[in-house]
Amino acid sequence: MCMVLIFFIAMSNLSIAQDWIPFETLVAIPILVLVVFWGIHALPASHDKPRLSLLLQILKSIPAGFSSATNWRVMARVLLIASIGWGIHLAILSVLGEVKSLNMNWAQWVVMMVGISLVSALPSAPSNVGTFEFAGVFVLTHFFKLQHEESFVVVLLYHFIQLIPTRILGLIGYFIYQKDLRFELKRLRKAA
Repeated sequence: MCMVLIFFIAMSNLSIAQDWIPFETLVAIPILVLVVFWGIHALPASHDKPRLSLLLQILKSIPAGFSSATNWRVMARVLLIASIGWGIHLAILSVLGEVKSLNMNWAQWVVMMVGISLVSALPSAPSNVGTFEFAGVFVLTHFFKLQHEESFVVVLLYHFIQLIPTRILGLIGYFIYQKDLRFELKRLRKAA
């Protein structure tokens, strides 16, 4: 929901018409999120079959993951790290824009990043290959009237540059928290 709001705020700053997404869709998004959480809450606690019981426990634990949003210290760290991350991505895109001699400002890059983030939430190939490029090229060609080839080169370079530090940090995190993940899976299996 926050991504959609950021997207429309950035687009309104660029004076781009928002009529390409119906108002009903914007109303439906928070309602759908509430229905999903209500549906998860209404699920039974366990089932006779162990695998289904494990799946139910995992689904029931999803709302508990949002409990950290009530802790201001955790949220302050999350917002700081997210802001730094978005700032780094904005700097990467600004450098790419300068290298390719694109006349784009920071709000235009934010619209592209949010568009990619929204589309990346859809099921896709590993590393969002394809959907990432589609979203980036769509935003750059339809909203900012860049050529398809130029848009594709910028988005492909951005995706490649983005994958390198993400994979390195992901591997570091995996090896640091590997024992915790195994312990949590064992705990869930024993509970099922």
